[in-house]
Amino acid sequence: ASRLIGVEKIVGDIAQVSIQGMFLTSDKFAHGFVIFSVIVGILHCVLSFITVMHDCVQDERAVQSVGLVQGTALQPAGSAQAKAAQPGAAAAGFAPPPPGSLLKGPSHPYGSCSVPPRRIG
Repeated sequence: ASRLIGVEKIVGDIAQVSIQGMFLTSDKFAHGFVIFSVIVGILHCVLSFITVMHDCVQDERAVQSVGLVQGTALQPAGSAQAKAAQPGAAAAGFAPPPPGSLLKGPSHPYGSCSVPPRRIG
């Protein structure tokens, strides 16, 4: 919930700075307070963004330290983390292909089709 409030602050700051920026471009004489307000709005937006990102990183580190493994889809099939992330996969009859078997081409030059590809049209 705190991250959602932080994102709302960021959106509000962007809207406020945009409106004040349009005022500054259309006004002949820029008021010092408006310029100050734009600078403070930009700084507040950056600070809110850093705070939200910091909270997200802290939450992710806390989840990773508990032992919950995420992001194992692209790991090699033989890695220990990939095997640990799939409890019961061996019991269900799922066995990963042997290493290097996905790199071999088909035995027939055109795959499973006995007719070579041709241009239609």
